[in-house]
Amino acid sequence: ELTHISQSNIDSAAPLTTVWPQFERWLSHHRARVVGWASWGDYDRQQLEEEWRRHQLGSALSSMPHVNLKQRFAQARQLQKPVGLNSALQLAGMQFSGQQHRALVDARNNARLLP
Repeated sequence: ELTHISQSNIDSAAPLTTVWPQFERWLSHHRARVVGWASWGDYDRQQLEEEWRRHQLGSALSSMPHVNLKQRFAQARQLQKPVGLNSALQLAGMQFSGQQHRALVDARNNARLLP
């Protein structure tokens, strides 16, 4: 329910062992410009690292710095504790655009917070 991804979407999706090498090939074309990667919080980083281990997948991302945007936002705003993406947007005077917890929508909303 949270992500609005149906079980049929999950059942019909290609496995990570198929799509991750495709992502790595795509990333290799941009490697010279990529200096790191980011996510809102550490959950996505931890989940990816666990999946890489479980499926014995290599990743160029593992050798790049990861930025926890949730922590960085809290530090920049001198907040007592980190807040969710929707709350961060509201603090910045913006409204969340689109359906929350959808990867592309969340990424675009993260980008809106960048200077």
